[in-house]
Amino acid sequence: MDVNQTRFHLLHGRADWGQLRLSDGTAALAELWQQPEGVDLPVVWDDTSRALRLTSRVPLFRRASGTEELVIAQRRGADRDSYGNWYWIDEAESGIRFLPSGGSPATEFWTSLRRDERCALPDDGGFAAKPAPAPEPLLLRGLAVTKAHYLVVGDVTRRGLLVFDLHSGDAPILLRWPAGVPFEPWDLAATSDGGLLVLDRTHATYWRLNDDFRLPGQPLPGETIWFQPKDGAAPAPAGRTELQPEGFPLSLESPPDLLDAVSIAPGPDGTVLVLDSHPLRPFSRLLQYQDGLLMASYSLEDAVTVADPATGPGATVTFSVVGHDVAYCAAPDGEGLANQKSLVYIAEQAGNQTLAFEMDEDAEQLIAQPLYLPMRRWQGKALVCAGGQVYYDFADRWVSLQPFMDCQYDSRAVLVTPPDFAGWIAATGLESPPAAPDKVTGAPLDSALAGCVWHRLLLDAQIPPGTAVQVRARAADDARLLSQQSWLVQPTLYLRSNGCELPYQDPWKDLETVPQRTGTWELLFQGVQGRYLQLELTLTGSGRATPALRNLRAWYPRFSYSENYLPAIYREDPVPASFIERWLANFEGFFTYIEDHIEHVDALFDPRTAPADTLQWLACWFGMVLDPLWDEQRRRFFIRYADHIFRRRGTLAGLQIALRLYLEPNVDASLFDPACWEGGVVRIVERFRTRKLSGAALGDATAESGSTDPADDAHRFTVLLPHDLDDEQLAMAGRIVDLEKPAHTEFELKRFWDLFRVEEARLGLDTRLGESSRFLPLILGESYLAGSYLPAAYPF
Repeated sequence: MDVNQTRFHLLHGRADWGQLRLSDGTAALAELWQQPEGVDLPVVWDDTSRALRLTSRVPLFRRASGTEELVIAQRRGADRDSYGNWYWIDEAESGIRFLPSGGSPATEFWTSLRRDERCALPDDGGFAAKPAPAPEPLLLRGLAVTKAHYLVVGDVTRRGLLVFDLHSGDAPILLRWPAGVPFEPWDLAATSDGGLLVLDRTHATYWRLNDDFRLPGQPLPGETIWFQPKDGAAPAPAGRTELQPEGFPLSLESPPDLLDAVSIAPGPDGTVLVLDSHPLRPFSRLLQYQDGLLMASYSLEDAVTVADPATGPGATVTFSVVGHDVAYCAAPDGEGLANQKSLVYIAEQAGNQTLAFEMDEDAEQLIAQPLYLPMRRWQGKALVCAGGQVYYDFADRWVSLQPFMDCQYDSRAVLVTPPDFAGWIAATGLESPPAAPDKVTGAPLDSALAGCVWHRLLLDAQIPPGTAVQVRARAADDARLLSQQSWLVQPTLYLRSNGCELPYQDPWKDLETVPQRTGTWELLFQGVQGRYLQLELTLTGSGRATPALRNLRAWYPRFSYSENYLPAIYREDPVPASFIERWLANFEGFFTYIEDHIEHVDALFDPRTAPADTLQWLACWFGMVLDPLWDEQRRRFFIRYADHIFRRRGTLAGLQIALRLYLEPNVDASLFDPACWEGGVVRIVERFRTRKLSGAALGDATAESGSTDPADDAHRFTVLLPHDLDDEQLAMAGRIVDLEKPAHTEFELKRFWDLFRVEEARLGLDTRLGESSRFLPLILGESYLAGSYLPAAYPF
């Protein structure tokens, strides 16, 4: 409601826009979007831009003449660690290449041809040992980097896995499969829990290892237990049991000869995705497993509707996908990311394009996404999901897969607001809708005022050059007569120069750069009078661009300057009165915008609602200068809790708050909770709280005994910070402590390398129990209590 008591109906988000209908249909868009054929609708809801737009058609990238399709044998295996370094198997399949994150050229990381080299003795001119012959090269296939920074490579020659510790840099450890177990690694993939998936293409089997590289299996018979109870009681179970490792066969209902598993990837909720691309089948299948059981089989036959240039402009065809590799990217967690989807990316065997799908596990269908993802000169090494992005290899580089925005869109769509009033009245048993039926799906836009003059229509939209949005409207006092009214063509929308009409609101603040012709578009309703309103929106695209509608606001009733400020004589003649009404509406809109900002000026003084460009001005009220490197959320938090921060300045808690405010990526009100001041990543140790022991007490007989002067530890403290801070961050933390500490105190800044330090650590405050690979999950009847832990979280 504005200062003139004018209200508005709002369409915002997928649920509201989903109530609209196509002009030639009766079902709501939300219902049509849920159907598999919903992809053929002329409009879609774009979760990324949070807007309604015309449907884009994925172009089919035709392979250039003279080029050949990728061969499955070209697959090498590749992955990236958390520091941005890339690893992949070389062309000879006998070594590993390495591309550092700093932009340096790719180098050799390890090769099996020199795996047994030793440092040679200096030549003294005498006899020397005959050099050992060069080792035979190993055949390597499949590569992955686990969450704990272990690089794992499949060793086909020795039927095992090579494990490299990327932190220590030592020689690899060979995990060899038992002689009686068939094993030939083909593809590897790391799981989110630190484990590993191994695909054996030859034997149609996959293996799942935990974060300790242990396999599930069955105990071997005939095991000897050396130590028995002295009193002859029942023998105790063995502490370590030799197991016969077991893989999960890729069993299918179809004959085994129609299965060719070429790629493996972790799926949603701990499942496993396997890409089946048999050469005798003109399409691939995506198989989903859970603990070795086949949960679903997704066919890629006619899975995508694409725009094929070979069939003429504007023509679409269905396309069956033959996949070369697969990657699964889970939706990121965090505030403002709820609309992001978990997608499966399948690289087409032609090597020119990747297709994205959303998994509908209930219907066992893959829903193609309208994303044009071309690849340039892909050599087929691997398709890798890392850090929420999908990458492919380009020569010795790895580039992220980005949608090409020059897509082909549908040319036109006509939408109307809900018209099914007769069906709504019959369902509710009412002769006329109540005062506010807009809360009910399918209800009309109701002003609850007989003879209401509808005022303005505003759209938060992007309307690129060559596209348009036309509006028609009709209104009636009886909902059952609304469909019989004639449509009235409304004026052309224009882009407001001063932005959104709502005070201190920016509908596009989530965009770093606002595209051309993006903002709030406005029109003044002409001749639209009646209690109920129906709108018709015609979206017209250029084929290369589309309008995108984010929000719609229909304002009512009109505050007429002519009726409120002019004598009645100005309204006697309808024709001049209509002109005066529309002419004065320009001034009404201008002054209402200013008056609304004055009415809601309190929003400027609240750090939660103040515009981003006014935060520095608001901070000046406290005599503060905000760090230009801080993001908007951190600035708002600091201003909001400035009183709490200043009250604790100079105290131990104040130092904790100041450092955490600078170091932690996300800050909230827990900064002021005393329960969170101890045990965090920032530790402050006051010297008087530590007890110093002499060397004699620690076993040094040559040390002098005696106690130190307590005054030496007074007014002194040590600040322990995370060890991964760079020098610039460490220096900034030192300046913060120097600014916030009491003037008479002295401090020492140290990196937090270890959790336990002799003469410095406080038991229970600076120490904590960590994880160890020697402890295994507790299994009833098999594990020792002292050598295992309970994996279930409380409550059990």
